[in-house]
Amino acid sequence: MTAAQLPDAAIDLLLDATRSPGLAGKVLGLIGYGTEGREIARRAARRGMKVLYTDTVPGRGPHQRVQLGELLARSDFVMPINGSARSFARADLVALMKPGARLVELSASDKS
Repeated sequence: MTAAQLPDAAIDLLLDATRSPGLAGKVLGLIGYGTEGREIARRAARRGMKVLYTDTVPGRGPHQRVQLGELLARSDFVMPINGSARSFARADLVALMKPGARLVELSASDKS
């Protein structure tokens, strides 16, 4: 899979993870907001999602930058981008997420 296809694959994963008919009105939390993160955010917003992100550097765009704890507490779906959550244990992230939220991870096969 090419870098250009990754954002579409991420949206497909979100659609697979949702228990409702669509993504509109849901909150996507991105851990990382580089080029791929911004593209995923743009596609998610087109589907009616609100997008939060956490990154060391503020990104351009209409999405809201928040601290990691707030992102985990408010998001319906949390998606680490490009290993940006490597320093956190998966269980630690899940433990801080709001009840019912889903951790959506891009696997190595999704990126290759």
